[in-house]
Amino acid sequence: MTTNTTNSTNTSTAPSSSEEPSWFSSPWWWTFGSVPEIDSDTLHQLVQSKPEPPPQIIDVRTETEYQEGHIEGSLNCSFLPNVFSFSSRMEQMKLDPSRPVYAICLSAHRSIAAVKWLSRNGYNAFQLKGGMQEWRRMNKPEVK
Repeated sequence: MTTNTTNSTNTSTAPSSSEEPSWFSSPWWWTFGSVPEIDSDTLHQLVQSKPEPPPQIIDVRTETEYQEGHIEGSLNCSFLPNVFSFSSRMEQMKLDPSRPVYAICLSAHRSIAAVKWLSRNGYNAFQLKGGMQEWRRMNKPEVK
């Protein structure tokens, strides 16, 4: 698996759900920093290999973006409009913390926030490098 990190100017680590300060309801700042990544080719190979159990892929784009095209087997759990609803929805998904989780968004910004949340909550999480824009640039398949 190819794993790199995305760099930006702010490397703040997001607090876990039990440590959330009052200003945390506006998570725009959480989309900066470095997180582990998986490239499009590696994720595509993983999806195509159809392992059992299937990969845990979370698409954090809006429902409309998700319906316009998404990666096979991904589950939609929009990170916006606020992190508190994201937290409760993620808890309802019953992801397996012993297996990797792959977060996807359009351009690899919202997924940074999702990977930070997942990591702070005990998951081995990665974002799709370049997001769906890169996936599409590489002509990878989508479900509509």
